[in-house]
Amino acid sequence: GPPGAPSVFPLIPCCGSVDLKHQVTVGCLATGFMPSPVEIEWNRQSKGSSVRTTGPVLSVKDGLYIQSSQLTILASEWKTATYQCNVAHTFSGTKQKKTLQGDADFPDTCSNPCPDSLEVHLISPKFKDLYITRNVNIICLVSNMRTTENLQVIWTRENGNATFTTEDPILHDNGTYSAISTLKICSEDWERGEKFTCSIRNQDLPSPLRKTIYKYNGTTSTVPSVYVLPPPLDELHLKEISSVTCYVKNFHPNDVLIKWLENGNEVNADKYENITPVKNNDGTFFTYSRLSVDESKWSSGNVYTCVVGHEALPYYITQQSIDKSSGKPNNVSVSLVMSESLSSCH
Repeated sequence: GPPGAPSVFPLIPCCGSVDLKHQVTVGCLATGFMPSPVEIEWNRQSKGSSVRTTGPVLSVKDGLYIQSSQLTILASEWKTATYQCNVAHTFSGTKQKKTLQGDADFPDTCSNPCPDSLEVHLISPKFKDLYITRNVNIICLVSNMRTTENLQVIWTRENGNATFTTEDPILHDNGTYSAISTLKICSEDWERGEKFTCSIRNQDLPSPLRKTIYKYNGTTSTVPSVYVLPPPLDELHLKEISSVTCYVKNFHPNDVLIKWLENGNEVNADKYENITPVKNNDGTFFTYSRLSVDESKWSSGNVYTCVVGHEALPYYITQQSIDKSSGKPNNVSVSLVMSESLSSCH
């Protein structure tokens, strides 16, 4: 299947963690990506630190992966330092950074007490899954569980039966567990705003914890503007690798798909880098994608097409092409396979 970018969660120690006087473990959890693996790197390590990376673990049910990395440091270092984990997923061309801020008073006074109860995060479907692969999932991530005894994850929905699978819980170094449950839905159910609820029962909870998610249609979607920029001349003069840039601006919501074609054929994701969308002052977003091309291919007249997918576009997909002679858009047929209709699921 096509590449799916991970969701990334930073994990920091809390009071009650093991051996606080000497060592502290922080972590980064990447979930819901395909294909594997992701690269997780830490921006600072010291003499006494060690890194342990687990996974990637494949979820047999939905074909997505989960992977984590844990950095163990001296407790004294956690008092003064800021740590950053960088998660790169080559196949989706994404790079994400999460900052973990040290605690000066740790562990004497505790600014981050261990939560009494678990936490639940719902992750909505990605554009690519809704409009291209039609393999649409909503993810319920349960974390900070002290125990998995009597753990029950149940999905309910407004219409019909809920089809879902729940992974075995994963134990983390700080003694807590996390678990992932995946609900399979159809594109059109999400589009029309149906509500989906993940309910958690657990030994630690006096009553079930419920979280609901749906596509909020109260805000208007805004169509992206797409511009393709040729390589800078001084870059071309080096006769090496040049950059063609796709600038996508003023879109809402922020979920956008960017791919490249070379002479009408899809380009490998490792040849380009997509920047995480940035919010404008007016609430819309912008992003850009940089494609690396051989100077010789550009000079021989190859046509490069930036294909952009967004829910506000009339047919969900638009494109702009460029080559050395034009600098203007060319018509190249889009070879991304779009599903026939929104009702391919029932």
